[in-house]
Amino acid sequence: MNALHKTISISLMLMCMTFFSSQAQPKSGILLQIEDGQTHQPVVGASVVDAANQRVRLSDAQGIVHWDASADFPLVLRISCIGYQPQRITLADRVQDTFRVFLQPASQALEQVVITATRVAQPIADLPTHVQVVDEEDIEEGTAMSPGNIRELLTELSGTQIQQTSAVSGYASIRLLGLDGVYTQLLKDGFPLYGGLSGSLSMLQIPPLDLQRVEVIKGASSALYGGDAIAGVINLVSKQPSFSPVWTLVVNQTHKGGTDLGSYFSHRNRRLGTAWMADYSLQQPFDVNGDGFSDLPFLRQFTLQPSGYVYFRDSSQLQLTTHLFHELRKGGDMQALKQDVDSLFLQESTTTRLDAELQYQRRAGTGVLAIKTSGVVYQRQLNAFKGRQYSSYSEISYAPEWGKHQWVGGLNVLTDRYLPGVEDSLAPPAYDYLTLGLFLQDDWRVLNKLTLEAGFRLDRHNRYGYFLLPRLMVLWKPLPGLQLRGGLGWGYKIPSFFNAQAEEDGYLHLISPSGKLLPAKALSISGDIYYHRTFANGLSLSVDQGLYVTQLRHALVDTADQTSFSNGAIRFLNAPAPVFTTALETNVHLEVSHGEAYLGYTFLHAIRKYDLLHPQLPLTPRGRFVSTWLWHFPEGWKFGLEGFYTGHQYLDDGSLTRSYWTFDVMVAKTFSQFTILGNVENITDTRQSRWGPLFTGSRAQPRFQEIYAPLDGRVINVSVKWNILGGKDEDD
Repeated sequence: MNALHKTISISLMLMCMTFFSSQAQPKSGILLQIEDGQTHQPVVGASVVDAANQRVRLSDAQGIVHWDASADFPLVLRISCIGYQPQRITLADRVQDTFRVFLQPASQALEQVVITATRVAQPIADLPTHVQVVDEEDIEEGTAMSPGNIRELLTELSGTQIQQTSAVSGYASIRLLGLDGVYTQLLKDGFPLYGGLSGSLSMLQIPPLDLQRVEVIKGASSALYGGDAIAGVINLVSKQPSFSPVWTLVVNQTHKGGTDLGSYFSHRNRRLGTAWMADYSLQQPFDVNGDGFSDLPFLRQFTLQPSGYVYFRDSSQLQLTTHLFHELRKGGDMQALKQDVDSLFLQESTTTRLDAELQYQRRAGTGVLAIKTSGVVYQRQLNAFKGRQYSSYSEISYAPEWGKHQWVGGLNVLTDRYLPGVEDSLAPPAYDYLTLGLFLQDDWRVLNKLTLEAGFRLDRHNRYGYFLLPRLMVLWKPLPGLQLRGGLGWGYKIPSFFNAQAEEDGYLHLISPSGKLLPAKALSISGDIYYHRTFANGLSLSVDQGLYVTQLRHALVDTADQTSFSNGAIRFLNAPAPVFTTALETNVHLEVSHGEAYLGYTFLHAIRKYDLLHPQLPLTPRGRFVSTWLWHFPEGWKFGLEGFYTGHQYLDDGSLTRSYWTFDVMVAKTFSQFTILGNVENITDTRQSRWGPLFTGSRAQPRFQEIYAPLDGRVINVSVKWNILGGKDEDD
């Protein structure tokens, strides 16, 4: 298998070299670069029309349009795109270099968002797949509140639950549709970098400073990206360098000993570009409830991420990104943290991560050819064991447009090798996986108002065999502003011991299974109704009603009850009966000139058929309500108010928790180059420790309760964002 992977990697490298060599012979003709007039980001899917000859071209993934050399001058072109004001330009003669066109956004900003998580870059309004988006403005606010990780960005999304898995060390995972975090595929710019050992803390180890948006797809999506995508996909999309240099510095301080310092810089010219992101976070251990254990852990975290870009004359692009991360995290008895007493309870985790991603894109015929490869070295040391993970991902894909069909197809190879320390007898067992994948997808615009999306993936895993994963989605626009979506998809997940149950116990009592485990498999059915309208008075209204039904078979479950931790073992096996989840999501978004409001409610019914005594899936709120209000005032003032309701949850023993509310308030003032933000989270100081003790047993061998509510209570923070270079300069 290793030889096969080397052969495939060498083939991909040769293909890269072949396409690079063609750069010396650029195509003749005119190149138009279509960009957003505010952000200077490429506009994908812009229509360029020559009215005289009725010729039409669409901008590619880099916002480039090729116009052939036989054009008659003067050339009058009309450029338009959903979400932008149309523009007409006149070219009196042939231009010697790329001609840049800036489109100004229209009022309906949502329509202009181009989504990449579905593998075909298209405006969100034209996608048969339902996608939720955290936009750049929300990311900037989340970055100011929490520069060290992306937890704050995902809290406000309906149907997305941040589940804390450790009472003393702050570990947390992302849950979609009530399913465990291991069933959610986390991507960075389409790369599956976080899985296995490196997936257990990934959300807490990703700074949001370089993010442009976050794309969330719910429901089984393995046909798009392979394993891990049973509950859905979260794609983190990075900012692209603009012609105007950007350099920001963010400093954040909380009243409970948390400090963050982050910086982001980017700039490009016509041929080269660069982006740099650095972040340092620290947290002093803090015992909120006075029980002698840390509710906020000791933390030291550092990230450095440089990126380089090469832009060729034929609109092709080469990008190289490297990422260095190191973290030390300790939680447990406060005396052990302050005085380093070995006999007291302590959870300690040291993490080092190094990864690199290389991707190349170019226009080829009627489509875009993409070649990408990445490698990750991840090491983590805990009390129970020390392990190292080596993983790589290589892919070649082609996305042509033929008439009413937008195709995308390709091949990829994924390797994942985990090695525990030789002296660690209690560590999760070693593995060495290789997965070869073939995927094909067609977006067929049957009618102007009807689009069908059909695709499949065939994966071959070196241990678990073949997986055939079909997928079918449909989009119908019967009336202006009204969109109906529906479809189904299949997914799978290779058994993994790096999950919430083992993380909660610190991997201290994990033992190997008695027999061979089966992969989890899922079928997901989804549908949604979306309506958007802008009224004459400027009020913008969006209403979205979604339904998601998932059946999960062979889920990996823990056979140990809560009382067995002190005696021995946690053994994982496949559930003998499936898990069923049904989620109803309602989202309402209102926007006027000086304010906006978001209301979201999720009803979740999750049943584990394999447990007849306690069938309710633990730690899944029956209802969750999210409310966000934001007002813009003159002279740069901004005020925000958030309210979160979490309904009753069942614990593993069948007991029912209480429901609770939390409220946040934010005030920000923007000056010429500075933004100062004050934020109070959980104003009412809602905490699980107010309703009972968090642990039982002795202080040396505590058994912690399942976590269903906040532990850190009220947190006040003040952050300063400095735009070092001031406002954006005008481009030539």
